[in-house]
Amino acid sequence: MRWSLDGQSVFATRHKQGLPELWNVTLDGQQTRLWQGSFGWIIGDMVLSPTGEIYASIKQPFSAWNIMRFEQKEQSWLAVTETSATEHQLSFIKEGELLFSADYNVHYQIYRMDLTSLQVEQLTNEVGGAFSPQWNASQGLIYQAYEQDGYHLRHIHAVTALNDVSLSSYATVNEASSAPISTTEKSEITEDSPLPTLTGQDWASAWQSADNQSLVIFGISGSDNLERLQYGIQAAWDTKNTLGSYQLRYAYEDLLQAILSREHEFNLNPLTNKEDQIVRQDNLTLKSDYSLHGIDDQLTFGVGTYWQKESLIKSPQGTSSAQASDEWLAGTALKWDDKLGHYADLVWEQNVGGNYSGQKWQAQWMAHWNLPGSFSLSTHLAAGYADSKAKPFKLGGVMRETKLSCLVAIS
Repeated sequence: MRWSLDGQSVFATRHKQGLPELWNVTLDGQQTRLWQGSFGWIIGDMVLSPTGEIYASIKQPFSAWNIMRFEQKEQSWLAVTETSATEHQLSFIKEGELLFSADYNVHYQIYRMDLTSLQVEQLTNEVGGAFSPQWNASQGLIYQAYEQDGYHLRHIHAVTALNDVSLSSYATVNEASSAPISTTEKSEITEDSPLPTLTGQDWASAWQSADNQSLVIFGISGSDNLERLQYGIQAAWDTKNTLGSYQLRYAYEDLLQAILSREHEFNLNPLTNKEDQIVRQDNLTLKSDYSLHGIDDQLTFGVGTYWQKESLIKSPQGTSSAQASDEWLAGTALKWDDKLGHYADLVWEQNVGGNYSGQKWQAQWMAHWNLPGSFSLSTHLAAGYADSKAKPFKLGGVMRETKLSCLVAIS
């Protein structure tokens, strides 16, 4: 954005539906579109000459950033340079003398151009590069120089050209292709629908064997082209116990998640002292992790509900009839994640149906610190509480069985 010379309006650029535009906006709010380009044009740094002409660093498709002048009557841009270098960060010394930064010789340096003769002079020779030139009548040339410890502000009171740069080997001056407003055609705006692009992107098959089960697993997952809708399907067959399990997962961005699953748990049978009691668990989870958020999305508040039905389907010795229990919970979760290695959450759940009543509370804190050298320190603390009439739950656990598995995946 740049102010007009009379201070009564501003010249501003924007991109709308992929097309660049140049606008003039007055102090009373009157807006006038001066130009609209075609797809692939990008308007960068912009500056007004002492007589009010607009110059800008512009990138066209398949070209570098070059200096161009806007012709208001023709509603088009006229190329001042056409090189393979990047020319940007424009400013004026006076009418007809333009300062800019360019990488003609690999490193960015400050150059001065006579817009009449197109003669270009190199004014700096910084090892790390020179950027953002400005001219001050009393201080001379002021710019930023990059060194190993960062940027430094420099100025040259008495500016002398180090050498001349001939643009004849770099550029020609001609009128660049433009896109007048009258010839720009746009299609009608249509609402995006993710369903036509919802496809499978990854699939995996696996075999997993343990002491009490042997599973053949197949899974597929995918999303739409914007990754707003995501889904996953996984199915498994236990060849030892002739049991099937599955998981269906659906997510809409971070706003809604739904998971429906069936799995089997092997519990210790006190009569045989073996894990030969098989409990079927049917689960349904509906939740929104980002119902409310703040502090740059580091703090989030979510709501959800969880339903589980457990059925005893196999017990070689002991109860022969099926035993079942239902649990239905609704709750909230408060999470803190600074994305730098520190995470904490607090989850509250209330039984709203089934065979249980009362509340459950869970909390955890995790932190990771990088220590000198190649060392690091990670901590994880967790705590939980359940009312006497609520279903007990476990924190953590130890895997006691040996598993063998083979996994094949394609994405």
